[in-house]
Amino acid sequence: MAKREPPREPDEVREDDFERIETYLPPNGHGEPQIAIPTKTLAAITRTPPKPRAFLDERGLLPIGNVTLLTGDGGTGKSLLALQLAMAVASGGAWLNGSVRQGKVLYLSAEEDEDEINRRACEIAAGERLDLAAMAALEIMSLVGDDAVLALEAKGRLVPTSLFERLSLTMAKVQPGLLTLDNLADAYAGNENSRPQARQFIGMLRRLAVRHQCVVLLLGHPSLTGINTGTGLSGSTAWNNSVRSRLYLRDAGENDGAHEGDSAAKVLESMKANYGPKGIKLNLRWDCGALVCTDRPDRAGSDIGRQDKARRVFVAILRFHNENHITASAGPTAGNYAPKLFYPDPLNENISIKELAAAMRWLLANGKIANVLHGPKSKETRRLEVVECNF
Repeated sequence: MAKREPPREPDEVREDDFERIETYLPPNGHGEPQIAIPTKTLAAITRTPPKPRAFLDERGLLPIGNVTLLTGDGGTGKSLLALQLAMAVASGGAWLNGSVRQGKVLYLSAEEDEDEINRRACEIAAGERLDLAAMAALEIMSLVGDDAVLALEAKGRLVPTSLFERLSLTMAKVQPGLLTLDNLADAYAGNENSRPQARQFIGMLRRLAVRHQCVVLLLGHPSLTGINTGTGLSGSTAWNNSVRSRLYLRDAGENDGAHEGDSAAKVLESMKANYGPKGIKLNLRWDCGALVCTDRPDRAGSDIGRQDKARRVFVAILRFHNENHITASAGPTAGNYAPKLFYPDPLNENISIKELAAAMRWLLANGKIANVLHGPKSKETRRLEVVECNF
């Protein structure tokens, strides 16, 4: 007859209960014993001060230990932009007028062969005055024409390939501060529209980023819907939800102040930033084989508010137009509508068309500028003129 356990008091815990909880053997006796998930109390976690968040760049677009997704339509220059970043990190130079942490870089390219990378690197180095002989910290893995798949679908789940394991070993050897993967379409062989698989793949890359304390920059193409809506997305929303930072490189449009047919003007926009500042938008221009940031940095130590700055800039440009007899209109449908006319002006200090329009309305309402009648009565028109200026 089996020996009975003595009755226990309510909430009584015995020593052997811990052993049962710690190791669980499936009831049928088959399979490996399962181990309980380890836990840590919040008191233990908060015993030491938290480490400050770390970024690869000064703008906070590229959080270390995380995956950043950079999307852009084919031909916009995302591979070029990624190579510029890689060269800046390897050399300790600047990227789009901003500083980056110097470190080693691994660049896995399934889109460009070594000859094309060579051509682009030479053009970037010439434009930014970089020494290519000193680029030993940037290591290229060109897999054009080879199998570049890092994860395969197997029974509804993603399984890392041997290439993924080899990449992890290479990272352990090189210890990069930045890993660039160009391109998602080549590295991922799962279902782009599957939420679980998208999350699994980003999770695999995130483990690499955490293990090696680096930034993983993943390049991808948006869908036609993503291009038309301006979101830059493709496939499942899990791609956007799983990464902690997402950037979108696109052609500049009329709302960005670009002239029609100006294919050299680009915009890099922060579409998601869990840890960094949100809404960063950089105006770029393709010039001599590289993308150059055309935004002017704010004056050091300036305490001028954004609205005041826009009003000051508007008045300065309008004054120049008045002195040179160039007509600017307050009418939104006019060909010489002042905000659109002023946006590309050399005197502009990174003020958008929308901000210039708001500044114009305020200046008109407060009597700083006026919509003045001009010309003979038969051909009378209105033009904006500076009335008074306290800027």
